[in-house]
Amino acid sequence: MFQSKRCLNLLGVAVLMFACAVGSSRLTLADGTAAPEVKSIPSGKPNPATRSERNAASAKAHATTKITAEREAVAIAFAGQNHPELSLLLANLKQNNPTEYHAAVVELDRIVERLASLKSKNVSQHDSELAHWKMDSRIRLMAARLTMSDNPALEAELKVAVREKVELTLAERKAERDRLQKRVEKLDQTIGDLATKLDEVAEKEFAALKRSAQSSKPTAKTKPVKKGEAHAAAKSVDRTANSKDKGAAKPSVKASMDK
Repeated sequence: MFQSKRCLNLLGVAVLMFACAVGSSRLTLADGTAAPEVKSIPSGKPNPATRSERNAASAKAHATTKITAEREAVAIAFAGQNHPELSLLLANLKQNNPTEYHAAVVELDRIVERLASLKSKNVSQHDSELAHWKMDSRIRLMAARLTMSDNPALEAELKVAVREKVELTLAERKAERDRLQKRVEKLDQTIGDLATKLDEVAEKEFAALKRSAQSSKPTAKTKPVKKGEAHAAAKSVDRTANSKDKGAAKPSVKASMDK
């Protein structure tokens, strides 16, 4: 019984090991660069020198982190879907070592949230990170079992898994290189087109700015006529019209008298 609990404790530590590693160092930013490392040890305190001390500090930090039952269920479902063996381990830890179980679930919850955020931004990168998570999870649990007993078959399996992980990384780097090469080719084409039509492009931009400036100039407005001035002008027009009418009527009167 004691040996069984000891095995579960060691495997629980392994859960924290892979969770911390995958949750921080594996995730990358949108531009393909590595994301800053997320420290599991509170800032301001010295970094423990040994692995056991680091694991203990990590477990202590996570022990005070609260998590809802709903998010716990999501984390467990994530483990069951992507690594069934891990899901069984967590079920045993929940009964035999609640502290380690809680710490592991907290880390899994953090990973689930970060992967979900990544999926909404870059699906291909999310799939790549998830594949690495699965690989790292298997490797770390196998490595933890090797610390409990020498098993040549398990050691051989671990060696194959490590090679698969390296091959996966190699394939991703090649794919990344291909994407960058295509990007460079497009940039070279843009640079060439711009260099060839430099004067033409500059002239078009200048002409567009000039037209915009001219269309924005304020137009000259007619001076409004005051009410008094309008009335005086109307009278002047009437007097002029009357005088013209009188002048036109006189010849007709004279002609009538001559007759």
